[in-house]
Amino acid sequence: MSDANLGSVQERLDALHGTAKSPTRENPSSDQLIGVIKDLTTTVSQSLSQRVEQHEQIVDRVTRVETTMESMSDSVSTLCKLVRDGNGQPSLIQRVSKVETEVLGMIDDYTEMKGNVNQIVVAKALSRTQLIIGACGMFVTCCLAAASLFATLRG
Repeated sequence: MSDANLGSVQERLDALHGTAKSPTRENPSSDQLIGVIKDLTTTVSQSLSQRVEQHEQIVDRVTRVETTMESMSDSVSTLCKLVRDGNGQPSLIQRVSKVETEVLGMIDDYTEMKGNVNQIVVAKALSRTQLIIGACGMFVTCCLAAASLFATLRG
């Protein structure tokens, strides 16, 4: 009910009530009471109509939201199926699994290659060491041979 209509009805009721209390005036006539009741009925029916319209708008909005939710649910279901099963190609899950397998293989290859590199470095170090020891041995042998030759020639 609108405040203006309520105020109008209240004023008329107060006027009728005041007429009924005043000793110089007569009791309100039935026409006045019927007018007040008609106004009150009109105001209540307008208020009820407004409430019904608001309720219908709310119901329409809820229906639209439900329809949108159903559509979104179908879209999400389709997307989940594509991710899980694929769409004529391998699914995303299969692709990710294949990539994981390849990466694990690459990690194994890297680890093996790293071990081989370490072995090569160790072998190079041994070769150098062996080369140095061999050269020192040859030098010592040359020195002993020279000393022996020198002793033989002097002697």
